[in-house]
Amino acid sequence: MLRLDGWNGAAITKHSGPEPTIDGTGAQGGAFGGLERREPLTEAMIDGIARGLLEQLSLEEKVDVMSGGQGFFEGMVHFISGSFNRHPLPAAGAVERLGIPGIRFTEGPRGVALPGSTTFPVALARGATWDPQLEEQIGEAMGREARAHGANVIGAPCLNLLRHPAWGRAQEGYGEDTYHVGEIGAALTRGIQRHVMSCRSASLWIRWKRRVRSST
Repeated sequence: MLRLDGWNGAAITKHSGPEPTIDGTGAQGGAFGGLERREPLTEAMIDGIARGLLEQLSLEEKVDVMSGGQGFFEGMVHFISGSFNRHPLPAAGAVERLGIPGIRFTEGPRGVALPGSTTFPVALARGATWDPQLEEQIGEAMGREARAHGANVIGAPCLNLLRHPAWGRAQEGYGEDTYHVGEIGAALTRGIQRHVMSCRSASLWIRWKRRVRSST
């Protein structure tokens, strides 16, 4: 059980399953494959590695890494079979010969959706704390657990502005105030990105609501 300062530990549960190993060398040869490094890298070093890999990619590989890693029907089978919550989804961008692992996705607004990971309260409840420091701790825990499982990107945070409680995924957002959502969302992102990438849609719900209002 992960314990976080300022949060009631009784509100935090865990998925059933084996305990992940938090060492950055999780499933599938590590979250970042052949790009794994144990020593800290400066921004200049990271830029140099990225440019070096780009120069080695063929035109065909460049086109391929911009495409999805799974076809539609293959992806549907993946979801229907229940594999989505068993291991990271190989979404796109892998180049095996160069050790590039591609995007290995896992869901995550309320915790990494893989066996043995911590389940946190929903984002709407965490947003009610108005505590960015606590949310950053949660983000770091999520990032560590995702990387231990071999994932390198989490579908979090959700930065949609909650304008109507009837929205079916309302619990994934922090609230309706732009400043509040920005501060809490940025805190989660900082924590996650110490270990893996953070990525989530931020504006689709707002755009949809505007279209509905303009048509009525």
